[in-house]
Amino acid sequence: MAYDQKSCSTGCCPNIMRRALQATRSSLPSRPRHHHQSRKRALHVYTHGEGFLGALGHGDFSAREETLPVAALASRDLRCASAGWTHSAAVCRDTGEVLVWGRPFDLKQPLRINRIQRLFPFVVTAINALASSREVLPSPVPVPLIAKPSAASTASTITAAFHDARPSSYSLPAPSSLRANSVACSAALTVVLGEDGKVYCMGYNRWGQCGQGPENEFTVFEPLRVGGRALEREQVVKLAVGLQQVLVLCESGRVFGWGKGLRGQLGVGDETMELPEEVELPGKVVDLRSGFSHAVAILENGDVYTWGKMQGTEVKTDGRVPVYHDQLHPRKVDVGGGRAVEAFCSSSNTMLRMEDGRVLMWGFEADTRRTVPTPVEVDIPASEPGSFFGGFNDTIVKTTTAVDLPTFHRVSFTSAGARVTPFTLPGLAEGTRVDSVSVGWQHTVVLVH
Repeated sequence: MAYDQKSCSTGCCPNIMRRALQATRSSLPSRPRHHHQSRKRALHVYTHGEGFLGALGHGDFSAREETLPVAALASRDLRCASAGWTHSAAVCRDTGEVLVWGRPFDLKQPLRINRIQRLFPFVVTAINALASSREVLPSPVPVPLIAKPSAASTASTITAAFHDARPSSYSLPAPSSLRANSVACSAALTVVLGEDGKVYCMGYNRWGQCGQGPENEFTVFEPLRVGGRALEREQVVKLAVGLQQVLVLCESGRVFGWGKGLRGQLGVGDETMELPEEVELPGKVVDLRSGFSHAVAILENGDVYTWGKMQGTEVKTDGRVPVYHDQLHPRKVDVGGGRAVEAFCSSSNTMLRMEDGRVLMWGFEADTRRTVPTPVEVDIPASEPGSFFGGFNDTIVKTTTAVDLPTFHRVSFTSAGARVTPFTLPGLAEGTRVDSVSVGWQHTVVLVH
């Protein structure tokens, strides 16, 4: 999701991706050296943020102001991690397991819990203490929604809701043949890319985002392989997961999507798709990213295409704020010449790395609260920007100093252009080797060496 697509959802099947890149290697610049070196070292999960939904993985529902290691995962050999709306997940390198914690199935109930947390924090604190002392149920329990939350009427419902919260990680039930290569978390949605190049989904399925067709359940409680015939002969190499939709890039360079599509986020009109549907693009795609409700693709020739919510070029007036139309099908983005080599999406923004060294950005203006689909250049204080990571309405950029220490900057989009400010991970010692940062709704998952 817009949640970090660097840490896991960009992780591709190694053998498949190696073959896919051979055809385009001559046209792509070499990656910064810390990219390929980092994958050879052991990775550990650290988290910080609000804990009342169990998404931190520390075995309780307490908040963490500092970025602390998840003790339960200290001995695991991890490949990547991802933060979703109210849950998190990680992939074990040696076993191919997917470890999940938090609330991976409920989209709306956490909103009620969050409201109670703000209005009646003592109620949630008491419920947390009670829930922490209970044995977590071995399987998820769906929870009815609350129409009008109040301290008196919702206590019993919220207590039941915490049965579905898992503050400690647990191994995901999956077909015995499934070995995960990467995972991407979104709003009550977990998408797994297997080492076999196939995609498995579980979670909230109101809009068909689990890809199981029209006859499947409202919620999918175990990762099921995405159905339909469209992907039968394809090998998926990259996941691009939005708020309630999934896009995938295949080894062939084709793009498919399913899930909610009412704002054009699937690139196939304004329809919702319960099975994979191909996105028509005028060439082979080499990079693909998705925000909450929009997406961007880079073609083999360096051209950039975007589609989705407010990604059009025509303006309409919605109240006092002029907004751009939704782009229901891919349109070419004017980047001022040159070739794009890498893309990244946060929830409502898009960033591009250009072959000539420029970094471009467009999207949601924090001050005017409108989306403008016109790229502007970003001046990042480094000789060469490194990895892009995701926030909600901003992007985190990791650069490397002259002494090979990582530094971070937060990039926000405003009516005056891109705003770059220093970014720190609270509690991490200076010089800590950070591999990736993944930002969820109210929590952050960090992979460190």
